[in-house]
Amino acid sequence: MFTGYVKGIITGVSTSGTTSSVDVKIVSRVSSAGVETEIDYAEGNGFASFDTSDSVFFVGANGANGSAVAQTPTTAVDWYDQQTLGLTNSTVYWSTLAPKPGTSVYVSDRQGKNDQLHIAVVDDTGDVTGIKGNILEKHVDLSKASDTVSNVNAPQRTYFKDYLRDLSANIYAGKDPLAAADTFHGTTPVATGFTAYTGVKAASFTKDNASTNQSGTVAQDKQFLAIGNKTYTFLGGNDYQSSGGDGYKAELSSLITAYGLFANKDEVEVDFLIMGPGCATEAQSQAKANYIISLVEARKDCMATIGAHRTNLVAAAGGGILTAETQTLNLVNYFSPLSSSSYATFDSGYKYTFDRFNNKFVYIPTNADVAGMMARTGLNAFPWFSPAGQQRGVLNNAVKLAYNPSKSQRDRLYPKRINSFITSPGAGTFLFGDKTALGYASAFDRINVRRLFLTIEQSLERAAQAQLFELNDDLTRANFRNIVDPYLRDVQAKRGLIDYLVICDESNNTPDVIDNNEFRADIFLKPAKSINFITLTFVATRTGVSFSEVAGRV
Repeated sequence: MFTGYVKGIITGVSTSGTTSSVDVKIVSRVSSAGVETEIDYAEGNGFASFDTSDSVFFVGANGANGSAVAQTPTTAVDWYDQQTLGLTNSTVYWSTLAPKPGTSVYVSDRQGKNDQLHIAVVDDTGDVTGIKGNILEKHVDLSKASDTVSNVNAPQRTYFKDYLRDLSANIYAGKDPLAAADTFHGTTPVATGFTAYTGVKAASFTKDNASTNQSGTVAQDKQFLAIGNKTYTFLGGNDYQSSGGDGYKAELSSLITAYGLFANKDEVEVDFLIMGPGCATEAQSQAKANYIISLVEARKDCMATIGAHRTNLVAAAGGGILTAETQTLNLVNYFSPLSSSSYATFDSGYKYTFDRFNNKFVYIPTNADVAGMMARTGLNAFPWFSPAGQQRGVLNNAVKLAYNPSKSQRDRLYPKRINSFITSPGAGTFLFGDKTALGYASAFDRINVRRLFLTIEQSLERAAQAQLFELNDDLTRANFRNIVDPYLRDVQAKRGLIDYLVICDESNNTPDVIDNNEFRADIFLKPAKSINFITLTFVATRTGVSFSEVAGRV
């Protein structure tokens, strides 16, 4: 990170003949009347260039009385041009990435100064991209003022914390290094200005101690602190479920709080709630699953995809190999106590896939893939088609399954509401089952039927809401039927319904209903059902036998 007001370093010869290097205040050439005019280094004019022909003043150069003595510098160096990114495997100068930071137009218009800073993210070792010194991100002319707006890309805010949060793919800004001294990283915010003075006999060029404005404040009348050039090394982080610890472990209470943010369907629109990985223990995984099921049951407008507990399918390190029979029993015991719901699905999958971020193969749960299959089915076909099978249920990016149940094992799982993932030679890996988590026989114990009703209910609910505060008379009821009937006829034409009936007239909108300010419509649907069982019968017949005799038909 580079942040701050850039100082000058000039090497000159003192009155005693020794060479010294000091921070200086740049002023204009001394006039014949001996009057000096103060000029900021960041203003980009000739006197800010450190030309060796300029007259500058060294504080206390003559030692005795501490007066400022005019000197002609022998060398002139721009401090910013000497600053590098502080890399180990390459040398990159900040000046090659961006001009020196100064004051943004927004802050300058509000009588502020020195708010700009640059930030770069570099793969120094090459561990991330394979290229040492590869610059991953470059963010220039960001601001320390919390209200700064870009002068070239309004209304984009450029306060560095907000900017990185929204636009950086690799980092967030946590603790503000300009808020206070950081002994761990060795940085101390310092003032960026100097006290005003006139005349060549100033006792000293001291920093402006009134400049104590920290970043994160509004721009008006602020002269912001700086820390200069600083390089931070990303060390000590943990990968998720790393072997050295819990990594970024989320406790069950935090997970429940997070999922609870999706409870209000009027505030947040959701199609799928995905369980993702389980928790540390089987009981915690079941608690997480049951809470998600309770959410979708309350919302009644989305589906939840619930997965298995990891150690029920994937053996822990050093724990030996789990047999298919043990895995089957583990799944039955895990899913049996979970709540019954037609708005949820259970699956048996953990897939072995490549983690390109950590360059290794890992097992991950497939409940997110089930949600993806339903979304893919709605995109490529219609929501009322089953997401299972070789047509629409293919599992992407799976090298193998942690558990590949046999037919007899699938026959034990399916009555327990568990859909299996299987790998079949020549067909690949796919979802073999489309049951919901409903615990009893019903039309809604199939995914395609539940999603058919979700689609229709959500569409017709919006049509019904348009009737609110209208008059409950024949005209309003006829308008509603004219909306519903074409929609359902279209769903029927697209194989979602076998038949339907819409009743919205005086028979269900009785005088009592009308007097209660209610509006009623009864919609009867015959959903199309997916094929779950196929029976093929092969019969060998003699050459001279007629098929009409064998089959009983002509």
